[in-house]
Amino acid sequence: MLSWISNWWSPKSTPSQSRNIARVVRARYDAAVTTDDNRRHWANADGLSPNASNSAEVRRILRNRARYETANNSYARGIVLTLAHDVVGTGPRLQMLTADSEANRRIEHAFMMWAKAVNLAEKLRTMRMARATDGEAFAVLVNNPRLSTRVQLDLRLIEADQVTTSDLDRLSTTAVDGIVFDIAGNPIEYHVLRSHPGDGYYPLSLA
Repeated sequence: MLSWISNWWSPKSTPSQSRNIARVVRARYDAAVTTDDNRRHWANADGLSPNASNSAEVRRILRNRARYETANNSYARGIVLTLAHDVVGTGPRLQMLTADSEANRRIEHAFMMWAKAVNLAEKLRTMRMARATDGEAFAVLVNNPRLSTRVQLDLRLIEADQVTTSDLDRLSTTAVDGIVFDIAGNPIEYHVLRSHPGDGYYPLSLA
């Protein structure tokens, strides 16, 4: 009995000595553990760069599947249409706030007539739908001499399939399929095919 009291009253180590004892804490992330149960789930996880992950072939497959789903799934179609109409609506309106009210009215009217002549609202809605379905949308400002307005500027929509580089140098660090960047990362060139790849016209030359 006395020996037990003695052992309890006289600890083997002092508080200062206890602080010097290294404590090893073993921790881990469950998501980093590969087991028989989750091996198939993580089979496609990789460390590819964004450019490699979103290669031309991968984008083509995703684009075609998204287009098919939007065209054949009423829910997906409704979501895309709702998004386009909510964002674009009836199209942009110009509001002039100069001191000359008559000039403001005339310029606003001219813009409205031009937007109507080029179907600006419809084209913007189409671009927003393409952005939601294809993942990207492209348009080029062109001169259209057949417009009924004095301003001959028009907006020409381009399919995402056409923005590609048919002879892309895989070793280039400043070019991604369809776009060339400068050293600061700013886009300086866009490569656009003259015809859609799905038309079957050969060769697929750049515009």
